[in-house]
Amino acid sequence: MIAGVNIVELDPLDDSVGYGGLPNADGVVQLDSSCMHGPKKRAGAVAALEGVRTPSLVAKAVLENTDHHLLVGKGAQSFARNLDLRLKTI
Repeated sequence: MIAGVNIVELDPLDDSVGYGGLPNADGVVQLDSSCMHGPKKRAGAVAALEGVRTPSLVAKAVLENTDHHLLVGKGAQSFARNLDLRLKTI
């Protein structure tokens, strides 16, 4: 369930995922997330996403709103910023 993941993603003290995630070698926090809907055999994912605190919501939107399975980097960031969701951005 995405809502459960959002709790950890929004915790700045948790360095495993989301807002508190550890930066890469260049000092930039890039986040990845994926989700699947088994019965529908659908999946959505984002990778190297910057500036979004809840990448799981973006992955879910990829699943629900596109024919893609994975969006990466600037494409994922642009998609996230254009969503009609109240995404928490950094």
